[in-house]
Amino acid sequence: MNQKLGLILIGIVSSLMANLASAVAVNNDYIFIENEVDEEYFITPRKTDPRFSGANVFTKYARENQQLSLGYMGYTIVASINSNLDIWLENSPINGPFIGNRCWRSASACPNDSVVKPQFTDRNGAYKMRIATHAGEGGYIRGIFSDSFYEYMKQRPTNSTEVLTYKFCYTTNDYDPSKGERCETSTGSHRPRVNDHVFTVKKNGHIKLKSTNALQEIFVDSNGNATVGLGSEFCRNGFINSESGIMCQMVAFEMSGTVFPTMNLRMEVATDKLGFTPAAANIRYRSDDGRWYNYSATTTASNVFAPGRSDITVFFSQTFLKNLIARGVDLTNSQEFFTFAFRNSAVPQSGFYEFSPSNTILLRPRNYGISIVDKDFVQHPTRTGKVGNTEPPIEFEYIVSTSGPRQANEITAQVTGPTHRTSGGQNYCLFSSPDNKIQVPFSAFLSYVDASGRTVKERNSCGDAPMDILPARWEETPWSNAPQEGSFYRTNLKLTFPMNERQSLYSITGEDWMGVVRAQGEVRVKATWRGNDVLP
Repeated sequence: MNQKLGLILIGIVSSLMANLASAVAVNNDYIFIENEVDEEYFITPRKTDPRFSGANVFTKYARENQQLSLGYMGYTIVASINSNLDIWLENSPINGPFIGNRCWRSASACPNDSVVKPQFTDRNGAYKMRIATHAGEGGYIRGIFSDSFYEYMKQRPTNSTEVLTYKFCYTTNDYDPSKGERCETSTGSHRPRVNDHVFTVKKNGHIKLKSTNALQEIFVDSNGNATVGLGSEFCRNGFINSESGIMCQMVAFEMSGTVFPTMNLRMEVATDKLGFTPAAANIRYRSDDGRWYNYSATTTASNVFAPGRSDITVFFSQTFLKNLIARGVDLTNSQEFFTFAFRNSAVPQSGFYEFSPSNTILLRPRNYGISIVDKDFVQHPTRTGKVGNTEPPIEFEYIVSTSGPRQANEITAQVTGPTHRTSGGQNYCLFSSPDNKIQVPFSAFLSYVDASGRTVKERNSCGDAPMDILPARWEETPWSNAPQEGSFYRTNLKLTFPMNERQSLYSITGEDWMGVVRAQGEVRVKATWRGNDVLP
């Protein structure tokens, strides 16, 4: 009896030893980049392995060969084809750390979002991901970070260390994770392969790319001479050597710790949108240390991002500005034309990250130009309100500027956005719930004060014809330091959405509604100069 029991115990121990492997201790350091402008996160490490890097989204500028996948962690273990995979953190300090397993989005057999999705997730991990390919490194066991993972790492202090026990199991056995079944306890013809890596990761630095939502008008004449208009005063006229131009603080940041020597930075200029390629020295950038870098040059990130520094300034030369005006390039949203990019050579597959500037510049022709800016000089103003018989309206206030040798012959303003037209031909601006199940009509009105001091108010509701605002009271300011005579003309314009109209108490289907609705639109202004004195 004793001998038989001993044989059974030996068999059990032998079976367990075949399923388990000893834990591997690995370590890495990382930099956390918090992008308030684009509402994104990026983790980049000191060395390639263990993998611990990447962004929580595909940046809107990145190509597939620059950003192969979302951020992830893992090492070098490969799961067999057609196996089911579980990945989890033992006693995870993060609620739901993973959303799936990594597979390059550029590989045809991989999902377009690079995530092999699990059948089930819980507080500790992601369970039952099907390994259908080894293309695009799809067989490597590398969990894709969840948003809560980034939030957790964002909160870690600089120089703090985290110890994460990264566990995984793969098998061809079938199991139902929604019922509490797991790979490591599954039964069948294939023994589950269970392993773990103990990750020790240190936060070497934290960079916060600040969102200022600030804007600045710049009016440029046909020779490239620039005049700073209204705005948040982050631009000024300046020189580099003998070249004149405009210097603008485009990126605002805060930093603690240090960056790695493998991290590089460069400015990206969307030459396809500009319609030409500026000469290298016609656009330059620098940090607080005073050294200028051509936009096409790559520099070590530590030359720009260092403790005690707070911004990146960009120089736009007179030659560059002249080319813009000559080609009629519309720089309504400069953030789409000028961006910055990190590249970490230690992780060529996941070390790319491109981000928008903090501030926006509005470049306008000075000879015959028009501009509209929010009165508080923010790029994307937002307002909230409540619908009801006694509720106050939602209001936006703007400053409209024209620039020219004289005032324009015709100036109009128009509200644009999602629209609803009734059977009687009445236009409304259409506000919708996030799921578009609730759609509510709202009237919009534009108003100004005319030369006599009288307020002129007209309905202009996302589909109505442009409103004539030439009769407004315009304040004239002569150009200064300009080779020819001319002036800026400015007036105030108000956009109002009443919250107490009967139509807004009901959806477009005639039903009572409750919830949150929103809309996004624009106030567009247009100026026209006519006459024999108007130069081409």
